[in-house]
Amino acid sequence: MKTAKEVYHYFFKESPLEIELFDVEDDSRKVKPGTIFIAIEKGNLYKEEAKKNGASLILSDEEIPNLKERLLPFLLWFFDYPDKDVTLIGVTGTNGKSSTAYFIFQLLKDAFLISNVPLKNKNTYVTRNTTPYPVDFVHALRKAKERKKKYVILEVSSIAIKDQRLHDLLFSIVVFTNLSEDHLDYHHTLEDYQKTKLDFFIGQPSIRFASLEMKEFSSLKDVPIYYVSPLTIDKKGKLSHLYQGKKLHFSHFPYYQVSNIALALAVAEYANMPKSYMVKKSRKLVSLNGRYKVVLKHPKVIIDYAHTVFAMETVLKETKKKTKGKLLVVFGAGGDRDKKKRALYGDAVYQYSDVAIVTNDNPRSEDPMAIVHQIIQNHPSYFLIELDRKRAIERVLNLASPQDTVLLLGKGHEITEKVKDYEIYLNEEEEVRKWQKKKS
Repeated sequence: MKTAKEVYHYFFKESPLEIELFDVEDDSRKVKPGTIFIAIEKGNLYKEEAKKNGASLILSDEEIPNLKERLLPFLLWFFDYPDKDVTLIGVTGTNGKSSTAYFIFQLLKDAFLISNVPLKNKNTYVTRNTTPYPVDFVHALRKAKERKKKYVILEVSSIAIKDQRLHDLLFSIVVFTNLSEDHLDYHHTLEDYQKTKLDFFIGQPSIRFASLEMKEFSSLKDVPIYYVSPLTIDKKGKLSHLYQGKKLHFSHFPYYQVSNIALALAVAEYANMPKSYMVKKSRKLVSLNGRYKVVLKHPKVIIDYAHTVFAMETVLKETKKKTKGKLLVVFGAGGDRDKKKRALYGDAVYQYSDVAIVTNDNPRSEDPMAIVHQIIQNHPSYFLIELDRKRAIERVLNLASPQDTVLLLGKGHEITEKVKDYEIYLNEEEEVRKWQKKKS
């Protein structure tokens, strides 16, 4: 608990107010008496609503210079530094951040996961973004502290780094999965995107783990890093790993997870997790929801979140190799995002699929048909088009034979479709189950 006077003093301002303050929110709908409302940029539009809902104090970037970059240090101070008693683990990279973070969460004792993927686990905190905004982040830290957790794991996106969401935050352990191309709609150049992530990784006074492929980046040449080799898959498609002299055995995982699991194991080994605990955990290790999730066997239907060119190519290539019959694909591309990706998505699907339906994938404010034309531009006569994603799923399933594989790409764990200013409920797994029920 702090008083308004103490809060103003933190920002080098004077105030006679002795109002007691208990909480901080950046969502005007959540404020109540005793709450500070944070108004940054567009948040200033909601100051009146926050007042009506009982906000005891409003801190605005219109009154406090550099509030955006000062916000996280302020919040940590306000809540008596909930970060000081935990080991912070940050996972960055282009692909595999969510999966690697989830594997680390499963393999560490007393761990807490901050994620934007909903999980039925009391030791997690669901955020609105890949990397939380400061208010969300500190609320998550407080929950981890209440639950007496030792490790807090979160993803660190390039946008969050540039946006100063985690300004001056120090991680005890940082993990780098890989680095290719993404978010060019935000960064504009590949150089800026990659430099943002690499500078964050280099700048942390942490124990650093990176996949073996990261050795190719010259800026990491003189940085102390534990480089981790991917696990190998045996002829039966299973993974094993020698941990403190004991062989751990895993269930079947797709090939693209072998590096993510290896990184998680390296962190667990560094944290000196007990051998008996690791034997037990390795047998129960599972992928994150929406990551190469098999929801039907005949035809085999797989839901995957792939939304970068590299991720899409990797999933398509591996699935094609394992498919006895035809490979049928439903996919799209996000609106208000990097447009250069779209034709590359189309090229990848054209190369590996036998049948492909282009559909909506969060068109947001853009014209869905314009997005489709950009996807199919290099192979316009090859693709089928069905903008309604539910109908596209039903259509592709009707085209599939029992020996075929159907890939539903791009949505993964998401259960809504973002169209203009509203969201439509869409759960791909439910749509597959409905189709199955109709056919049985």
